[in-house]
Amino acid sequence: MSDKKVLEIMEEHVRNNEYKLLRLHMGVEKVVEISERTENVVQEMVDDVATLRTKVAHLEDDIDEVKKGQVSVGHVFRIAGMVVGAAISIAFTVFQILQ
Repeated sequence: MSDKKVLEIMEEHVRNNEYKLLRLHMGVEKVVEISERTENVVQEMVDDVATLRTKVAHLEDDIDEVKKGQVSVGHVFRIAGMVVGAAISIAFTVFQILQ
């Protein structure tokens, strides 16, 4: 083979390798971009989980308060029953006195 033909073959190999290198570089850029987007999505998910944990904690606190409130309501009804019973007793006593 002539030197000119060898030179042409080498130049073609160089161009092919440059093209392959360019495609590889573009692929790496896409991988980096996808990785960054994935990282952003994962961070949003972590933030959402933290928000949900906070909401669950608040709901648990609210449930505890409602439970305590239910006990307080029970006490109120018990006291109200005692007051009504006392009022009936007083009314009955006054009725007997007036007779």
